Amino acid sequence: MANSRINQLKTQQNKINWSPKFVWLETEDFDEARVIIQDNLSQLSEKNQWQIYLKALSQIGFEKYVKERNPTIKIKQDNSISLIDDFSFLWINDFRLCLIIFDNLVDDLIIVPNKLITSAEIAAHFYVLLEVLEEEEKLNIYGFWRYDELFKYSQYSQSLDFQSQPNENFQLPLSLLDTELNNLLLYTRFLKPSAITLFALEDYRLKNRRGAESAEERGKERLILEPSAIKLPVTVTIDNTVIETVIQVKNQVDKVLVNLSNGGMIYLKKVGNLQIWLGLKF
Repeated sequence: MANSRINQLKTQQNKINWSPKFVWLETEDFDEARVIIQDNLSQLSEKNQWQIYLKALSQIGFEKYVKERNPTIKIKQDNSISLIDDFSFLWINDFRLCLIIFDNLVDDLIIVPNKLITSAEIAAHFYVLLEVLEEEEKLNIYGFWRYDELFKYSQYSQSLDFQSQPNENFQLPLSLLDTELNNLLLYTRFLKPSAITLFALEDYRLKNRRGAESAEERGKERLILEPSAIKLPVTVTIDNTVIETVIQVKNQVDKVLVNLSNGGMIYLKKVGNLQIWLGLKF
């Protein structure tokens, strides 16, 4: 399913064109979002009411999109994080997702607080870019970023400092946005959360272990994993090809032309400690 409106988002170097996936927001979705506002009415200003309303719509719509493609998937809200403007959190299986929400995506740059990446309490495995179009009764889903790729980018570009103040900002690179939502569904299905190292959490643990040791010395001991080195639970395709890394999962998806957005379902069979890829059903 593709939106006919082509969106154009610019970076400083290039322009990216794509049609986002979308899900229609129905009457009951708006009613559910209004109930959430009513439950928190006394605690919210008028501006915050609107922000919470959009966050509720985005989370309702995103959960609907995911469950339409995998009815058995486990999704739960993450209520351990205090309210943050324009961001919402949930869990898919054991992965934390941060939903980055816009009500009018016209900016050339995606700017987020540093703490979304650097805070051990907030850092997520995946960051999903969403746009709420209330008048059109639609939620656009542009794609997602993986935490490990954002971290590697930040180290390369020196654009993110784990010692920076939490109110400073970080520019999310649109060039790293994965617009294939099937990949997100596959990652949460096949990967273990430990496969995507949350370096904010590792940095936090390292600080606790080593006290006042300098950031420079800590950096020398931090292991940065390449995607090709990330090991998965052993999974075997029907032709006995072993899938062990994130890259191999993506290659397998490309090879068999998986398109879950058209209603496809992945079928696996567990044999001992192995998972056998039986194929797809549409």
